[in-house]
Amino acid sequence: MTKFAKMSMVAAVAVAGFASTASAGNLEDAIKGVQVSGYVDYRLENKSVENNSAKSFNVNEYAVNVTANSKVNDVVSATVSVGFDEVTTDNTNSNESSAANQDANPSLNVDKAYFTANIGGVALMAGKQAIPSVFVDKVDTVKTGAGVVALSKINDSLTVAAAHFMNNNIKTVFGTTTMTGHTAEVLATDTKTTELVAVINAGIANVEARYNMTDVAHLGGGTEADGYYVKATANVAGIALDARYAAMSADSADGLKWADSSVAQLRASTNVGPVTLNAAVAKADKSLGSNAVKTDVALDGDNDADTHLKVWQLSTAAITNKGNAYSVGASMPVAQNVTASLTYAQATDDGVGAAHDTDYTETLAQLTYKMSNNFTVHGRYSVLNTDTGTTDTDTKYSRIQVRYTF
Repeated sequence: MTKFAKMSMVAAVAVAGFASTASAGNLEDAIKGVQVSGYVDYRLENKSVENNSAKSFNVNEYAVNVTANSKVNDVVSATVSVGFDEVTTDNTNSNESSAANQDANPSLNVDKAYFTANIGGVALMAGKQAIPSVFVDKVDTVKTGAGVVALSKINDSLTVAAAHFMNNNIKTVFGTTTMTGHTAEVLATDTKTTELVAVINAGIANVEARYNMTDVAHLGGGTEADGYYVKATANVAGIALDARYAAMSADSADGLKWADSSVAQLRASTNVGPVTLNAAVAKADKSLGSNAVKTDVALDGDNDADTHLKVWQLSTAAITNKGNAYSVGASMPVAQNVTASLTYAQATDDGVGAAHDTDYTETLAQLTYKMSNNFTVHGRYSVLNTDTGTTDTDTKYSRIQVRYTF
């Protein structure tokens, strides 16, 4: 509680300083009109891997975030987001706990600091902010950077947007692979990414199209990647449909060859009385040639970017060559403010040449208690089976999460 009190004070001071003018004013006046939101999150997880040498480990994670938005004038507003995230794990080499990774006092990080201006029907956001790309992670490790985003509603049927980030924390796979005849490349020190977006309301269906161009500078030259994404949603006879397709290709100036990759997926959901049913199917294709290395339609390899079908442990990002995946699930209220859900998923990663296919199955059960609109507790348990043809491994993953939003 003491840590959170200190955190709130730091956030208030930061927002007050950001929202005030050059001439120092009254603190009460400085924070007038400031809208504050955020969350406090705690997770306790356990993961065990059972094959020839079983091992397990525990994970403790807590995170705090405070976001403040302040009106500067009739045109401009300012947004600041600060917080911290700490993850501690015990011994990963045996079933016994270890004190090697102990609780610490994490530093306060500023993950957003940007201005928004509404000028002639165009919303312009400039500064440090989340990268609004379907090709990067949006859940656990949100990717941020310094850049500019512009959004304009042309009419009721068309909205367009563009984003360009000159400095960002995308952990790219480009430039880190060692190949025969090539020296190991260094991590990118200069990554620029641009994304163009068009959203079309076509009556019964909504269509979203995106183009992404990422330029990665690294030792030996650089890598250029082009990404394409199309999403269509519609509601037909009470069934919500969601179809997506994403593809990416890349070339390196130093002669490295990169695989073209794509993911296509179709989702459907409907309500039958109190029960919500959902199903999804996806196909991934990473065209690995004899002189190509693995890439992915998620720039940083994250498996919960919008371009992937993800359950919890299982994702189409696990497919290294070609393969498919599907999932079916159901959820329903089982008591006042309590919802239960069950998901089953299966995926196959096709083996290359004489290699055996890798088969995955996951079963995920979850119970969520919504004590109030801003406080939830959930427990989940997942079993992932991985069969490579020579090894059969069960990975059991459990979590208890407490989350407060404001």
